[in-house]
Amino acid sequence: MRVFWRAEPYRERFGIDTAGTADAPIVLQGVPDDDGRLPVLDAEDAIEGHAAHVRGVIHIVGDAAHVVVENFEIRNANAAAGLADNSAGIFAPEGHHLTFRNLDLHHNGNGFFSWHLSSDVLVEGCSIHDNGNVDSPYEHNVYTESDGITFQYNVLGPLRTGALGNNLKDRSHHVVIRYNWIEGGNRCLDLVEAEDGVWSYDDGADYVYGNVLVKHDDTSQSQVIHYGGDNDEASDRQRLYLFHNTIHTDRPGNTTLLFVNADAHVGAYNNVFHGLGDGLELVDPDDSAAAVVELGANWISEGWLVGSTDATVTGQASFLEGTDPGLTAIPDDFSPLEGSVVVDAGQPLPAALADHLVEHAFGGLGRALERVDPGLPDLGAFAWAPAGGSEDSGDTSGGTGEASESSDTTEASESTSGSIEEGTSAETSTSGVSSSSSGVATTSGASGNEASDDSPLPEPKDGEGCRCSTHRAPGGPLASWMLLLLAWGLRSRRRWR
Repeated sequence: MRVFWRAEPYRERFGIDTAGTADAPIVLQGVPDDDGRLPVLDAEDAIEGHAAHVRGVIHIVGDAAHVVVENFEIRNANAAAGLADNSAGIFAPEGHHLTFRNLDLHHNGNGFFSWHLSSDVLVEGCSIHDNGNVDSPYEHNVYTESDGITFQYNVLGPLRTGALGNNLKDRSHHVVIRYNWIEGGNRCLDLVEAEDGVWSYDDGADYVYGNVLVKHDDTSQSQVIHYGGDNDEASDRQRLYLFHNTIHTDRPGNTTLLFVNADAHVGAYNNVFHGLGDGLELVDPDDSAAAVVELGANWISEGWLVGSTDATVTGQASFLEGTDPGLTAIPDDFSPLEGSVVVDAGQPLPAALADHLVEHAFGGLGRALERVDPGLPDLGAFAWAPAGGSEDSGDTSGGTGEASESSDTTEASESTSGSIEEGTSAETSTSGVSSSSSGVATTSGASGNEASDDSPLPEPKDGEGCRCSTHRAPGGPLASWMLLLLAWGLRSRRRWR
């Protein structure tokens, strides 16, 4: 189903409760205008469509499977619009094999939300920013609890001014956070125990690599990453691998890189830790006593402290420290300059990370750059390359499926209700869902997104958190989009409670 951009936002909340297959997914695709503007789904004054829920604009309901939602701006799911204060642009409590791509989620309670009955989730190429509620620590840009989830090539910008939530808060089983730009929030990453999920963390680890994390002085919180228990609850999360990230803070005071209040193991390898304030503290000194932190080669701003005297911290001798890591244009471009001290300063990664090779880098919203380390690996999220030497591996914007050659279409109408209606705001095609190209404006210092070719991004491997296939979905048969339209109009209403 295709939904065209128009000047008037679509004002309808609705759910998707039908199942596609890997070969014929259910695809809800926005079609940008010639300037790359995405169709807008606005919760303000929105009507309730099929399977709508008070906590979201798009609601993913239990039977939904192999669903792709892409190319939309989704906004204003909040208390001011008459919804719950923890409403979300995307509300995905259930469903499996779900892909959310090239979405601009802003001014919602939570930008993106999932619950433990969802599994195999992929969030890629999305701009998620200005969410949360003023003076509240309970709503976030991203709040997830899924059985398998991967975040890649996203820009997570600062929260709404005055909001106290985290940028990405996660309670999932098997999470991969890679090749993103994550800036602002009470904490950039808050990875804590499951609240409702009943899975075991004994069968895997969590992986955070290839990201830029930027910590501002936007709340009183000094911590960048929290791994462990939430609200004094015990956490079963056992192992975090943190490698090839660039972490920058502009806080004037001290900044704590890791808060690990669990009996957990953290391995930190080939990162850049750069601070402009009074100093960096590696591990929170108060509540990280049970943590085991293993350090490999990392660059860190001089004057740093270990912090905790009770945690088991090893490998400090492998650190490089100084005042200038030799990056291009902090805080806008963290790629290393020729001759930088971080070039060829890394070490081979542990054998346990053989399935998580750092072969790409964040290239701007929705874009992947090929990463090449011809010698020893460079430290940080980017490898040095001569001018023009990094190959663009493609983007996520637009383009799910094959281009349609059918002329059997209907243009978007300016309906007075602003709702998405069958036959008026969706373009239908006998060859399935068509492809399009689009660009989405970036936020903060994460630049580089323009409309581009339709090359697929590299996909997560099995076991990387999202165990679904992330190939571009092929154009499905006519039944695929008909099933979705029929579901909206005919199936009985279901609600998650």
